[in-house]
Amino acid sequence: MALMTNMKIGKRLGMGFGIMVLFLVLLGIVAYWSTNSINTSMTEMKNEYDIYGQVRMVKGNIYELFLQQSQFLLFDDKMAQDEVLGKVDEFREKYKKAMDQLKATAQSSELKRLLAEAENKLSDARGTNKKVVELAKADKM
Repeated sequence: MALMTNMKIGKRLGMGFGIMVLFLVLLGIVAYWSTNSINTSMTEMKNEYDIYGQVRMVKGNIYELFLQQSQFLLFDDKMAQDEVLGKVDEFREKYKKAMDQLKATAQSSELKRLLAEAENKLSDARGTNKKVVELAKADKM
């Protein structure tokens, strides 16, 4: 304390302003770090939201695909069946395109593994669906 009383007023003011500048610099560093952390989190959230949207698109197209295939079995008229098969092919192309986009944006190994598993299941279902269509066209159902 004696050190402060022996200092001239100019030095005390200079030291006080120096300490305030140091606190401001530290505050600026903390603010920059926090803003950068928030920005990184927002980018990750946006990427996850985009992936979620692509998954919803794939799911919707697959749902429509199965719905059209179910309708195919209900029709006896060959023209109506051909029209439904055209829609099936359309939805199949849409979901393939959406799956390709999803694979291109997949970054985590877990997502890539899940996509590969989904592709295998869809491939099995595609084969089964083609057999059902062939049987229906041959009037064996």
